Amino acid sequence: MGLKDTIFAAEDLDHEVVDVPEWGVKLEIRSMTAGQRARAMAGWTQDDGTINIERFYPAILAASCFDPETEERIFDANDVEKLNEKSAKVIDRLTNIAVRVSGMLPEAVDEAGEGSSPARSGDSSST
Repeated sequence: MGLKDTIFAAEDLDHEVVDVPEWGVKLEIRSMTAGQRARAMAGWTQDDGTINIERFYPAILAASCFDPETEERIFDANDVEKLNEKSAKVIDRLTNIAVRVSGMLPEAVDEAGEGSSPARSGDSSST
């Protein structure tokens, strides 16, 4: 097997099962692929290059949240408004876990949003 084949065959995606007591469920939060991240970023980035916070959190969760039993994606782009009606505390916690698992450093999000990072260090508890 050549180097390219070895790279493409590598299992490099991370995941974490998270208890969400506020909702009475467990979610599997998976790291995004580079393509998923690019599509999510396109959905939350405004024409002037800043982050649309109302779209940021749902886009991250739609790309990252899976049912740990069925392995099916839980949310999609149609769930933006409904997710924005949920507890900010819960949404923040889950988004921060998704950002961390995906290896998206807050600094990278800052650069995309010109300093408007919604991911703050220390907010990623998984209780």
